[in-house]
Amino acid sequence: ILCGIMCEDVDGLKNLPKILKEVPGIGVVVIGEGDLSQNLGFPRQYEHPTVAGAIGEILAAVGDAVMVCDAQGAITLWNPACERMFGHAEADVLGKTMDMIIPERLRKRHWDGYEKTMATGITKYGHDVLRVPAVHKDGHTMSIAFTVAMLYTPDGKVSAIASIIRDESSRFNEERALKKR
Repeated sequence: ILCGIMCEDVDGLKNLPKILKEVPGIGVVVIGEGDLSQNLGFPRQYEHPTVAGAIGEILAAVGDAVMVCDAQGAITLWNPACERMFGHAEADVLGKTMDMIIPERLRKRHWDGYEKTMATGITKYGHDVLRVPAVHKDGHTMSIAFTVAMLYTPDGKVSAIASIIRDESSRFNEERALKKR
């Protein structure tokens, strides 16, 4: 069962880490950023340090990995869950490409798709979950599942892509074992 929670105000933000720890199955955190920024005293001022800090707290609290890459493929955001999942520290990945987590045999296919998505602004993985292999820092292969969200400049050009990622290695291995029976 996939549960969601909406965080719209400062009290919700303060309670989010506790809620995520104590309530199993929350897979979606919806940020009511207009309400949150208004509650913080800076309506719709998303660049304001107070609002950005609150959103940063949410990104640090969620269990799913959240990664943002710019239009050229450089990592611009790597939350703590990314570090736990892939083993790479944020300082080591910012400004670099995702090649460190993409198996070498799949890199060309990935970058062909990435470039097409950046050029067209169209992806089917905003709604459909993509399941692919990935590589941990220590070299072991993982199975991940993710969706993406396209990010745009005020004039409508694609500026970046955000990915929400889960490690599904255990589930993948269980399904594989069942198929072998």
